Amino acid sequence: MKKLIMLSLIALTAACSNNAVVGWAENDVVVQRADNLRARPEWVQESRPSYCEDGWCYYIGIATAQGNTINRSMLYDKAANDARDKIAADIENKIQTIFQNVAEGYNVNSTQTQKVSTETRNLVLTNVRRENQYFEKILGCNNFGTDGRGNPQCTNRGYRYEGFVRMRISEAHLRSYFDRGLRDAGVSADLQEKARTLWDRAVSEM
Repeated sequence: MKKLIMLSLIALTAACSNNAVVGWAENDVVVQRADNLRARPEWVQESRPSYCEDGWCYYIGIATAQGNTINRSMLYDKAANDARDKIAADIENKIQTIFQNVAEGYNVNSTQTQKVSTETRNLVLTNVRRENQYFEKILGCNNFGTDGRGNPQCTNRGYRYEGFVRMRISEAHLRSYFDRGLRDAGVSADLQEKARTLWDRAVSEM
């Protein structure tokens, strides 16, 4: 009987360790995955929201919804919008940094810089494509509070869904849209050349 109990405990521990997602104050347990997968796909990397490899650039969007049943299409759309927000912020940050580094000695104003950023961003967001999507249904703590001693404790345990969407666009298209933004903003030819060099370096470091 003892042996049977020990084997059951070992099996339960193994099952929990395979499905546990470490949260704050306690573990969450994944009770369902998209396509009945046994683990997260390799592309789901919350610590790496954007990266480039093999000539493609990828952006990961994430969304969360509470409840036992949800509209998964809406969850994926929300995650896709999150990815688009990350794309827009990434492009704007890149272009602002590039022009801060090359503008010295050139007649470049903030309006020109903003025009390059807006043009590039709009072209990218129009042409980026949804590559993958994945969800997890999780049983865990949805809200945290504190006890009388100020220690964290769960105040609402239930189900939630986490959705992930990976968007992709080729490095070549990113470069061509940046080039178009430079031209349409009337940036001088020599400054365009310097800006392209810095753009290529920024993309290679993603």
